Amino acid sequence: MYRSVLVFRVTTKEVNGKDAQLLDRLVFSILTTLSRPRRSLVVNVRGPADVQAAFAFAEQTGVRVIIKNSGHDSLGRSSGPNTLAIRTTTLKNLTYIPEFVPEGCNHVAPRPAAAVGAGVIFQESYPFAEAHNISLPGGACPTVSPGGGYTLGGGHGMMVNNYGLGADRALQFKIVTPTGEFLTANECQNTDLWFALRGGGGGTFGVVLETVQLALPRNPVQMIQIQDFDNTDENTRAYMKIVLEHTKEWALQGWGGFVQLNEFQYINAIISPEEAIEAMKPLTDWAQTVDATIIQKTHDSYVTYWQEFLFPVDNPTGLPFAVASRLIPADNFETDEKREELLNATLEAAAGHDAWFGFATTPFKYGANKNTSATPAWRNALWHAIVEDFWNFDTTSGQQQQILQNLSSSIDAYRKITPGSGAYLNEADINEPNFSESFWGSNYDRLVSIKDKYDPNHLLDCWRPRNANQAGLMEKESWGTPLELLWENICHCDSDIVRLHCRAMCPDIQKEWNEISSLRSGAKTTSIDGFTLSMPALIAVARYCIPTAISEDAGVKERVEASADFVVRMSEPGAKGSMYGVNTGVGASDRTALQRVILKNLTSGILPIETAGNDNYLSSHHDSSLLLPESWSRGAMLLRLNTLLRGHSGCRWIVIERLHALLANNIIPSPPLRQSISASGDLAPLGYIASALTDEVVVPVWSGKGTDRKRTTSIEARKAHGIESIIYGPKEALAIVNGTGPSCAVGALALHDANILALTAQLTTAMAIEALNGSPETYDPFIHDIARPHPGQIEVAVNGRHLLKGSTFARMHDESDPAQKLRQDRYGLRTAPQWIGPHLEELTSARATIEIEMNSTTDNPIIDLENERNLGGGNFQGTSIALVMEKVRIGLQHLGKLVHAQFVELTSPHMNRGLPPDLAAWEPSLDFGVKTMDVATAAYLSELSFLGNTVTNHVQNAEQHNQAVNSLALISARYTFHAIQVLYMLYSNLIWALCQALDLRAMISIFFKRLESEIKASFVNIGLSESAHAALTKHIYDQARVRFGETSQMDSSTRFTELLRPLVTDVLDFLAKEGEGVSSTKFDALEWRTTLASQLGKIYREVRSQYYENGSAEGMMGNTVHLYRYVRKDLGVPIRKGGDIDTEGVDVQLSRIYRAFERGGIIEPVLKCFKQ
Repeated sequence: MYRSVLVFRVTTKEVNGKDAQLLDRLVFSILTTLSRPRRSLVVNVRGPADVQAAFAFAEQTGVRVIIKNSGHDSLGRSSGPNTLAIRTTTLKNLTYIPEFVPEGCNHVAPRPAAAVGAGVIFQESYPFAEAHNISLPGGACPTVSPGGGYTLGGGHGMMVNNYGLGADRALQFKIVTPTGEFLTANECQNTDLWFALRGGGGGTFGVVLETVQLALPRNPVQMIQIQDFDNTDENTRAYMKIVLEHTKEWALQGWGGFVQLNEFQYINAIISPEEAIEAMKPLTDWAQTVDATIIQKTHDSYVTYWQEFLFPVDNPTGLPFAVASRLIPADNFETDEKREELLNATLEAAAGHDAWFGFATTPFKYGANKNTSATPAWRNALWHAIVEDFWNFDTTSGQQQQILQNLSSSIDAYRKITPGSGAYLNEADINEPNFSESFWGSNYDRLVSIKDKYDPNHLLDCWRPRNANQAGLMEKESWGTPLELLWENICHCDSDIVRLHCRAMCPDIQKEWNEISSLRSGAKTTSIDGFTLSMPALIAVARYCIPTAISEDAGVKERVEASADFVVRMSEPGAKGSMYGVNTGVGASDRTALQRVILKNLTSGILPIETAGNDNYLSSHHDSSLLLPESWSRGAMLLRLNTLLRGHSGCRWIVIERLHALLANNIIPSPPLRQSISASGDLAPLGYIASALTDEVVVPVWSGKGTDRKRTTSIEARKAHGIESIIYGPKEALAIVNGTGPSCAVGALALHDANILALTAQLTTAMAIEALNGSPETYDPFIHDIARPHPGQIEVAVNGRHLLKGSTFARMHDESDPAQKLRQDRYGLRTAPQWIGPHLEELTSARATIEIEMNSTTDNPIIDLENERNLGGGNFQGTSIALVMEKVRIGLQHLGKLVHAQFVELTSPHMNRGLPPDLAAWEPSLDFGVKTMDVATAAYLSELSFLGNTVTNHVQNAEQHNQAVNSLALISARYTFHAIQVLYMLYSNLIWALCQALDLRAMISIFFKRLESEIKASFVNIGLSESAHAALTKHIYDQARVRFGETSQMDSSTRFTELLRPLVTDVLDFLAKEGEGVSSTKFDALEWRTTLASQLGKIYREVRSQYYENGSAEGMMGNTVHLYRYVRKDLGVPIRKGGDIDTEGVDVQLSRIYRAFERGGIIEPVLKCFKQ
């Protein structure tokens, strides 16, 4: 399997970072819309603005973020399908600073240092150090970046024993945090972040752009290499015993290096050649006895040694290998017994693997450093022991998984003898048990709090080992993987997957709802700044009336006022050039128009008015059908404010303040529902909003609280709240009325509701599988993850597996069960992942489009302050929103069709596997069940199917052909809301029917247990052996269940006589085959049928009555139970008993379910079903 990667450059402007973010998000949107499975987006970073833009985009869209650099990454922290990769390999700055003082550290003595860009690799930093006569020691691999994950994860190497880990030598970091802050972290400022970055893990706390490293003296290096001896068991043990005996002594002398079972290579930069020879004599003496190759040499520097002995290693890109490791404490080298134990553990760990290393690359001699966050286990360790395995690119997923498991099992040999130690997180087992203790030890809790501080929304959460049970740095989300096999592992790990796919394929509804709930609770206020408005904030403001505040950022006001000043200059006599709507006409007219004329012309819609006339006249239309709903108007006001704050529109600050005052005081203009074609923006509704601030045009508004809220005039409402009117200056009215705010607001609200319906579709499908005794095979991961891996399809399947977890209703097909006649479920169940999945992908694309539109400049003309110019364009053309709404509406129709298919299958006795016709709980001859509801469902689907037609192919010329093409976005969004309303009705019917069906299925299950007992008892006294008795009971019970389904349309008074009629022959045939000992005189077939039928009828009615009193399907359901419980308990919709037993009409119950959709009450129980 391969992944496609889209690489692009983000054009940022240092002068105006916010404007740069706009362009970035526009580019991102195009790529997100085009992205398909396993395609990633990559930002090539050149400065902090690029990273800030990437994080802003990720925050708004929910796309997962990874940080890409060079080197190797065994835990997959820098990998993940369908992600936004922030690539820092372009940051190649390298600067030598002879006397470096960390910023803000006036008390710190100067030290030699080097500023290293995040993209610099050892192959570049080592020659640089040589050229400046310093040493910047690091690792062996030439492609590893000292300014990236190497230092951030700790950083080991052959010089570490004397000079400390890479993290110990990091003096300062330049970093962009996920909240968008560009910070300096050192021992004097942001000290907590400095601590975290010195070993807490790469890609965790932000994007490091530059690291300042301590420069060391360039000293000669003594080295020794021993290899090429006969690697017999005897030689290996003798060699390793010498090594283990002297390891601690060598460490104290300043040696560092690595040990293999057939090679030894150490270096030392603090002793003389003579001392080096003497120190290694025990090993060289033995080596001579086995004719090993011995090299002892003095190098001018670490770099010259590295170039001769390490650099020639040439590994291909993407080498498929995995590792597991353990830090081995000095205590394990202390006595003969412990060394023998360690040797045996080493041989056990190394057995069967491609490579084993004992890296003597720990800071044992260097000692402790309280200001680094790498695991304290480093400080007392003498070895970083590691095992490695490789595979081919065609190695199967199963084989790869086995390799990983073998590695983890092998390193257990070390874990057993090193309790309390740890592991190096940059080269660790992906299945590391107790990973928080292993990777960070006592630093873990502090790191978690720092993580929460600098990444509060967890944009940089990484993949965690499976089966881990602590919350922390690697457990917030499950996603990033180093290899395709890990992707497949995760896809099969149901406990980790739902949020993975919800974030990857569709908007994270749980996160969105949590944000809305937080805003509703008053925990936070929505701040408007023109660039960071989110969908949850818009929904909370528009639908739940939560308060807003204009950003206090001084830069926001400066931009706004600068653009207003620009307009004033353009409007003055003698100004150079022209500006549309300021010193030109408007639209197709040939005369200059004042701002108030614009507004008077735009307030031309049809509104409800009080009329005198015949009081007996009953209108066929409701006045509310003429008005834009309040929530839509609130959303439009919010979006218009957000656009004006971007500083591209030319409005004075006072205009923005007054418009915000209307929103803050809940004075909401009430524009006509119709009139807009969404071409020059939504001129008409925005005209009413703009007019609400003037005294020259009077428009209707909503004002007041609670029951006192009413429609009044804008002048009266403003007067009541002390809001002064505005006399618009040049371009200001035009700036408000040109824009896509209304259509975008309606689109955002519709998309939110559509997302909930998409989750509901998955949930009710799982409930239908339960109610119909369907098969969970529908969701088998091989079908979706391997055979046809469309991301939306994968998500539906994963969610389905979770929803059915624990259900006794859903069951795999059993060939031996005669009651299971269908080998496969019908399409309404079996192909649901393939039917729903593509719409989840469309919803993902829709969200990206809407959120970009929310934070865009959509009026005309717009002002480019940096270049002192005004531009006439078409950003008010709402086609992006229109097409999103078209696709969403088509998707809603598809969900409606699925509802109807499942409803019919539930109610038809020919398809519902033994449920009564029309789900009638009483006697079928006296109970119509859901027959009328079935008709209503067909009616709803017919209307929904009509609404599924496109709007945008009905465009007409407008405004003397000036607006010859127009998007009709608001019309399309309105029809989408109409479709949502009808789909709510469909789901109200389906959910009611599903709860009824599940209760009936549970009741039948109880009856079947009694049925089997009665059949068994009926054959007690006819002379059968125990085995024959059991065989006959099973056969008749199986056939009775088949007949139960075939007789579901009969009343219980005659049903069981008819049920047993053909089974008499089966009993007689069985007895005849038994031969002598079983006389037909002992079995009276007529009496058996008559007696058993009477008893079964009595039991059936008894079970039914008892279930009516206190029955529940909860104990037999999977994670779908939360919706069932909500309907039965919270909404108070009981099982429909039928006949004349029920006291409440079905219409009232359906209306409660519908209202739960309409008011959002159903969201919590739906989300609870998906919660892990």
